[in-house]
Amino acid sequence: DVAIALANVRQARALRQEAVGGFFPQVSASDEARRFKSGPNAVGSGEVRNLYDAAIDASWELDIFGGTRRAAQAAGARSEAAAANYHAALLSTLSEVAQT
Repeated sequence: DVAIALANVRQARALRQEAVGGFFPQVSASDEARRFKSGPNAVGSGEVRNLYDAAIDASWELDIFGGTRRAAQAAGARSEAAAANYHAALLSTLSEVAQT
């Protein structure tokens, strides 16, 4: 029971971190490298060329109506509830050991 409660605490904390991540910009990056040789009829025929391309994108959703803030608060409350359940399971186990 205690191990399950501890796993639930870890899961709730991870979900809280995910919900809080909605406040920050989302960033993605991509890159590409190509190497090609020009055809026999092109200017500079037989020449080998390298082409490199890189891009960085960022997006940020404004929390105008408070949905992200409320989701983070709810995830925090779930995390606190899971911690309370863990402490209750630990206390129950310790009391059973003491009685035995």
